[in-house]
Amino acid sequence: GRRGGGGGGGRGGRGGEQRWWDPVWRAERLRQKAAEMEVLDEAEWWYKMNQMKKGQEQEMIIKRNFSRSDQHVLSDMAYELGLYFHAYNKGKALVVSKVPLPNYRADLDEHHGSTQKQIQMSTETERRVGNLLDVSRDTKSGDDSGVSSSRGATKPLPDVKRIDSVSTIETDSSKEKFSAELKKKQENLNASNSVKAMLSFREKLPAFKGKAEFLKAVAQNQVLVVSGETGCGKTTQLPQFILEEEISSLRGANCNIICTQPRRISAISVAARISSERGENVGETVGYQIRLESKRSAQTRLLFCTTGVLLRQLVQDPYLNGVSHLLVDEIHERGMNEDFLLIILRDLLPRRPDLRLILMSATINADLFSKYFGNAPTIHIPGLTFPVAELFLEDVLQKTRYNIKSEFDNYQGNSRRRRKELDFKKDNLTALFEAYIDSEYKNYSASTRHSLEAWSGSQIDLGLVEATIEHICRHEADGAILVFLTGWDDISKVLDKIKVNSFLGDLSKFLVLPLHGSMPTINQREIFD
Repeated sequence: GRRGGGGGGGRGGRGGEQRWWDPVWRAERLRQKAAEMEVLDEAEWWYKMNQMKKGQEQEMIIKRNFSRSDQHVLSDMAYELGLYFHAYNKGKALVVSKVPLPNYRADLDEHHGSTQKQIQMSTETERRVGNLLDVSRDTKSGDDSGVSSSRGATKPLPDVKRIDSVSTIETDSSKEKFSAELKKKQENLNASNSVKAMLSFREKLPAFKGKAEFLKAVAQNQVLVVSGETGCGKTTQLPQFILEEEISSLRGANCNIICTQPRRISAISVAARISSERGENVGETVGYQIRLESKRSAQTRLLFCTTGVLLRQLVQDPYLNGVSHLLVDEIHERGMNEDFLLIILRDLLPRRPDLRLILMSATINADLFSKYFGNAPTIHIPGLTFPVAELFLEDVLQKTRYNIKSEFDNYQGNSRRRRKELDFKKDNLTALFEAYIDSEYKNYSASTRHSLEAWSGSQIDLGLVEATIEHICRHEADGAILVFLTGWDDISKVLDKIKVNSFLGDLSKFLVLPLHGSMPTINQREIFD
């Protein structure tokens, strides 16, 4: 059957307190949030905006718990005064400015890290960080690049517990035996029909064409930056190339590859995909480890984990002893954890000349990371594109016959905004815009043109999302639908709409799966089953 899903950004709750996937809990929580909202005093904020406009201040930051409708009222006030308005951090920070505002500001994002004035840590963690800084100062040399391959041996940190990434194999003979076993197992798996079928698929990926060049660059350089476009196969193929090469060269026992992913679901799904391509189960030579969950064994040579898990291991084992290759994926997703990890790794490389670091990024800013690691060599892998038909809003409206109501039609607010809407309907600019719609979109129906005139980008029309999904299910071939939304609130609303829809609510025909970071891992896995 067809699959319809909702996905979106935003962050979920921490720990086990928030259960946004539970309708009963969600309804109660929304009622609590509504009760916590502050009352907007329009006269007060009108006066404050007026004073700011006349004064020297460039912007005014409002950190109050106003409802979404009150935020729209503030936006209207700013518009009337010729000011700019934008809501950040899910409406927790509202900005009124004399100049245009960007869509994102890190200084107003409480999850980014730049808003945190002080980092609280336990006494034990503070002591360990102090030890790390002391050792770093003692071993620091004049080479600012931090990628020199020649360094004297350093003593292990005192009182730092070491956790080996793989089971310790004590004797050389046992290592050789284990390496031979891994090679024989790999050869047997490669001879199976299922793996041969997978190999034929892998060979079509752009990353496969650069296999020899990639392995040569890894062998000759301590740091390598790989940039690849979407669909090139860098995430699934590059770690696999290293694993296959090490096992084929009878170095499997000494091979310990760690590949970081920015999200839990990515670590799990990529590990499952590579295990499938190798004809194995997850937890054999390929495994994963995320917070509070792990699937690995003594045979595991390639481990996928989140950035936070690797940072935690660095606290316990600052030199990453036993790790032979470290791949950091999606480094272009600049977050506090990712940037902090790169800082630590650049300082670590001189003390671990045998460690190979591969940074994988989208084409954006690949040179930036290369320069940060002492002009490390860069390899680019082209993307694998598929034919995509682009449909714009007017096309969707025409196909679905959905009618958009204007904000004026739905409005139930204060008199100031009502007067503003009435005036807006009468001004010359509006008449000119309507004439433009009629002339440029004359091939579309009158209802489509009216919907285009009424459309506003300030809010997502979830009814249009529902209508679009229904149209695809009725008129397109079998397949899957992926719907991206702004957060769990919108995801849950679309789910509710689909459940009561007489056509889409048929569970025998359609499987609807939500996906959000606040959901338990077991629920997120359902999309891969």
